[in-house]
Amino acid sequence: MNTRLQFYKFDQLDSTNAKARELASSGASHGTVIVAGEQTAGRGRLGRSFVSPKNSGIYLSVILRPEVIGLDNSSITLLTTAAAVAVARAVKRALDLELQIKWVNDLYLDGKKVCGILTEGVIDPKLGTFDAVIIGIGLNYREPDGGFPDELKDIAGALIPAGQTVSTEHLPTCDELAMFLSEELLSLLPNLTSREFLNEYRSRSMVLGRKVRIFPKGPVGSNPERNFENGETVTALDISEDGGLMIRRDNGTVETLTTGEISLRLL
Repeated sequence: MNTRLQFYKFDQLDSTNAKARELASSGASHGTVIVAGEQTAGRGRLGRSFVSPKNSGIYLSVILRPEVIGLDNSSITLLTTAAAVAVARAVKRALDLELQIKWVNDLYLDGKKVCGILTEGVIDPKLGTFDAVIIGIGLNYREPDGGFPDELKDIAGALIPAGQTVSTEHLPTCDELAMFLSEELLSLLPNLTSREFLNEYRSRSMVLGRKVRIFPKGPVGSNPERNFENGETVTALDISEDGGLMIRRDNGTVETLTTGEISLRLL
């Protein structure tokens, strides 16, 4: 399958995922990529905002058509895990940096979150199946002028921190890195259902074999640290063949989480 990427670039959008949904509903093709230099209302999972300052990050959304890559509804969950691997590969390719993955959709560098992924579906109301899937990626490339907001400075990081240079002969531009991200994602799709990429996902995991705090239905509110009593401490065992997190509770029972939130900071 040879998919041609088609890019739409904007200086500013409220949300690349919102624009992608609009274009997908208007018939935009598989492999359409929306890139913004800034988001004024960037979104993350569970209704959180995603800070997206100008001249700081790569903010993009890719429109995928499940029928083009032969995905049914039961396999759609693989796309988020595949996107995490694609980001890690693109960053390795561009900057020779190794990112770690925190289930299910966050990527970290040196203990700081540098990337978030938001996957959203566009449902065909007549068939009840996914007409399109939108993969939104927000990657902190450079630390923003003045640093991150106070509420994020202990959590968020960037590929290139303030005052730090990277030893590469050619430092890629944001546009080039956006191209790398899109190419790596598209390259994974033809063999997605083979699940071979999950081995790389597992090898990059920062949670397997560790105690984690889980919020199976998501924390109450946007900040899990304020809702400690709502979580449960378990051991992260493995990543399932569908991208779920296999856990062992203190009573010895094993189950697989397919949704929710985890934390390594609340232990």
